[in-house]
Amino acid sequence: MRVEPENRYFAEIGARAYRTTVSGFIDIVLSEAFAKVELDTVDGKKMLKGLRSKLWDVDEEDRLVKLALTCPDLLNYNEQKIWKLIRETAVFWKGRWYNNQMDEVEWSVDLEHIRWQMVRRHWNLLQAIANGLEDRAALDSLKDDSADGPVNDDASPPDDGRPPDDDIPF
Repeated sequence: MRVEPENRYFAEIGARAYRTTVSGFIDIVLSEAFAKVELDTVDGKKMLKGLRSKLWDVDEEDRLVKLALTCPDLLNYNEQKIWKLIRETAVFWKGRWYNNQMDEVEWSVDLEHIRWQMVRRHWNLLQAIANGLEDRAALDSLKDDSADGPVNDDASPPDDGRPPDDDIPF
């Protein structure tokens, strides 16, 4: 990260005053600044500090989805391309067959319907397509190897002959 020489100097002085490293001091200052940054979200104006737990994830692909669903206007161009690919590809969403026909799927674009494992599994392909290294047609050949088609949210668990969990004594 590039920092102006004057700001670097004062960060060093601030770090000495806090008896920490420059990096530690910058973390402190950034945390305080997050309380002052207001974002336009899909739910109205929110402070950045209040969105930290909603937006942060250790996985880059999860962060992109969370940011896209919360503050879509803040996506950079490359993120917009990846988000469009995710949004428009059925295998990344829990959905259902449209009009009981087995050739068309409908889904909702929200946190409850994202198929995190599929996005994570195909993240490198999504990046390659967004960067022009792969053809978009590669998404058409993706198979959902966890089921034969879209996830049915109303499906009951299969009967495996075992008693239901409410018979377990703990």
